[in-house]
Parts: sequence; C-alpha cells; structure tokens
Amino acid sequence: MVNTDSLISVVAILFILSLVTEKIANFIKLNFKALSQNENLGSKEEKLREKRLDIVTFLSGFLVAFVCKANFFTLFNGEEMKNYSFTWESFDEITVHAVLGCIITGAFLSGGSKFFHDLLNMLMYAKQAKKGFAKNKEALVEILEKTGDISYDDAIRIGEGRDDDPDVSL
Repeated sequence: MVNTDSLISVVAILFILSLVTEKIANFIKLNFKALSQNENLGSKEEKLREKRLDIVTFLSGFLVAFVCKANFFTLFNGEEMKNYSFTWESFDEITVHAVLGCIITGAFLSGGSKFFHDLLNMLMYAKQAKKGFAKNKEALVEILEKTGDISYDDAIRIGEGRDDDPDVSL
C-alpha cells in the first residue's frame, strides 16, 4: 500500500517529467514546419498536423520516461520506491515489463503537466484535511470524555465514526 507522502513524491516527480516532456515537444513543434500552426491549412491538413503533434508528444513522453527509468509499475510500488534509482544500471534491467511501464508513463506524461499539477494539489489538500480531521477528532474525544457523559472508549468509537452501540450517540 502506498502512503500519501509516497504518492505525493511520485506525482511531484511525474509533474516535473511532464514539464520536461512539454518543453521537448514544444521545441520540436517550433523547429519543424510540418508541425507549426499555419492559418492556410484546411481542416484535413490541420487534423493531420494535430495527429503528428500527438505522436511527437507521446514519443517525447516515452523518451523522457525511458531515459529517467520512470517505470509506471515500479513508481507506484511502495516497497520498490524506497531504493529506486532513476538510471538504468545495466542492459539486463531493460525488460519488456520495464519498457511497457515506460510506455504507460510516457502516455501519462504526454497528457501534460496540468493533470499532475491538479493531482498534486488535490493530494496536498487531502493530506492537510486529514491532519485537520485528526486534530478535530482528538479535541472532540477530549471534550466528550471531560464532560463525563460518555466513556473514553465510547468517545473514541464516535470519533472514528463507528456506531456499535445504538444507546450512545451525540
């Protein structure tokens, strides 16, 4: 199971890699006339240009993922992430499984940095909300116990949202 801090770290890494992917794709787009936007293109030519851009962006994402060894399957495995190296140690590490993981990561990276930025913001918000909830729960349990209306165990049970005993409620 991946904890929130590990997930935030992985998403932050993917956010940075997606920024690199965007820069590479943008550089290619600006330096190749076939990919540059042209107002004289018809709708068919424009669709073809957009498909080419999608391919360039995907290939850029795959290249970044492969060079950085950003294997999707390994990134989200909490145990393997503890000692993870973003470099290929030997050619023996380049397996079908690893390349497939880099292809999947490349597909996500080609989607753009906005996705990872928004995901990172949601994870940070969830982490802060969880901390705030824990503080509020502790305060509630303390207040309920001090009033003497219910026992400490019942206060904990209510704070956790369990409803084992219908006679004790807020």
